[in-house]
Amino acid sequence: MSTRFIITREHRRFTEFADAVRRSCTIGLCFGPAGVGKTLSARRYAHWEQCHQLLTDWGPRTDNDAKIYAALARRRTVLYTPSVLTTARALKDELDQAISRTNICIEQHLRPAAADRQDPWDWRRYTKKHVQLIIVDESERLAHTAMELLRDWYDRDNIALILIGMPWDDAGLLLFIRETRRAELGHWWALGASPVFLLWNPPLASVLLVAYGVGINLPFIAIQRYNRQRAQALLTARTAFNE
Repeated sequence: MSTRFIITREHRRFTEFADAVRRSCTIGLCFGPAGVGKTLSARRYAHWEQCHQLLTDWGPRTDNDAKIYAALARRRTVLYTPSVLTTARALKDELDQAISRTNICIEQHLRPAAADRQDPWDWRRYTKKHVQLIIVDESERLAHTAMELLRDWYDRDNIALILIGMPWDDAGLLLFIRETRRAELGHWWALGASPVFLLWNPPLASVLLVAYGVGINLPFIAIQRYNRQRAQALLTARTAFNE
């Protein structure tokens, strides 16, 4: 299969968008349906295919690494793709490592003589800041705490940020609201069946079983109603914003 990259109009638009975000040091959002080329454009922009192995393995250096240093220095960009179960702590550790290693490579391109005196393995002690942009692919996988960590990174280190993900469809939110109604109805049915226990159980056992059913089901009914109210408020706000 050919690995030749075809530069499309969409890719040129992404490049212009990423350059503008990086120059303005702001936060950008890139979203769209699957298969339109968001990830491929981000990888191409960050030279990820060229530098991924060096930044990940961090092994012995070769003469060919100079090309990678130059590519990283042109974009000054780090591409990060979280896994489905990435926590805020894992995000911090992995991004810290990627940014520090990218800074070292850029420093070795800009000042090779000075960079040779640094220990390229000790990336935690390296303080030069050359990275200007972080691109986070599949950003919808991140939890709220991880998103707050990215925003804090943007505020403290003055690094631009691009979040890539799928568009948020209101149909999914409507489906969630319907599912909360079904879940609440299921708990109400369980409570409604409580009097049946009176038919064959002694009075004390019946009272205990009914009390157990009430104590178990009412909290979940309250949770479903709370989630539904929050989802409905969010849907109303999104509808008003789109109008």
